[in-house]
Order: sequence, then C-alpha cells, then structure tokens
Amino acid sequence: MEPIYKRTLSIGYFDDEDTVLPILRGTVFHVTSAENYKNILETGAILPNTKNERPYNTASDNSCFNELGCVCLIDLRICSYEQLESGLCMYSFLNPSHTNNNPIFLILKDEACHSLIPWHECNSRPMKGKNQVVPYIEAGHEGPIALKAIDYALDVTITPIESS
Repeated sequence: MEPIYKRTLSIGYFDDEDTVLPILRGTVFHVTSAENYKNILETGAILPNTKNERPYNTASDNSCFNELGCVCLIDLRICSYEQLESGLCMYSFLNPSHTNNNPIFLILKDEACHSLIPWHECNSRPMKGKNQVVPYIEAGHEGPIALKAIDYALDVTITPIESS
C-alpha cells in the first residue's frame, strides 16, 4: 500500500462552503466515505462502482459515468462561480449523505487529469439509458485510479447540528 499524505480538518455543519470549497477550487477530486477510503487504501486504487457494491450517493444509480465504468470525479479547475453553485445544487459534494458528515476528498495529481472524460462527452457514448451528469463540474476516469495518482487526501469531520 502506498502512503497518501492526509490533511485533516474539523468544521461546523454550515462551514463547508467557506472552509472546504476554497481548498478544492482548482482541483479534481473523488469524494468518498471513511469506510470506502479504507477499502481504497487496501485495494491500492479508487475503483469504479459500476455494480454499486460500496456505499454511494443514490444519484449514482443513474450516473452516466458509473454506467460507463468510470470513477466519478468533480473537476473544479475551470468552472465559473455560477457553474459551481449550480453543480452544488444538483449534487452536494461537500458533504454527501453517504459520508455521514465525514467526507474524504482524494485530490488527484495534475498528471492524472489528462485523460478525463468531461461532462459534455458523457451523453455521446453508448449507454442503457442512464445519463445523469452534473454539468460543468463532473468528470469521469475510465477504470481504476491508482494511489500514486492521488496528491493527498482531505479528511473532513463535520460537526452535526444538535437537535433540540
């Protein structure tokens, strides 16, 4: 197993856009849960979840990239503020429900981003009707992503709101 530098961050429930988003701007990343992160370290790669064998965001059921056998990624290298806001409305990638307030962002190295499939190419590929994609910010990587392609992991713990 290759070591991955891991940065940890603890934030309040409503602090993700002010704290985490500035770190992620300009990067390409995969967001996962702590449980899935352990599996990624054990297997040595981020594997496509085409058979939904691991916990995932329920939107992945109709994901174009999932259907194509890709690892789903968020690409924030060149999107505008408006495109980012629209993407966040479609997919709450800063704290997806399957991460249980502990999202782990696997930031890819620049050289790992050259062969990504951009969102607008997704629908031009043959599929079985599953064509959901988040415009402007979603990308796919065909096949597994080796640990050596990951620059670092950002492990975020989000303090939930106390119910009264």
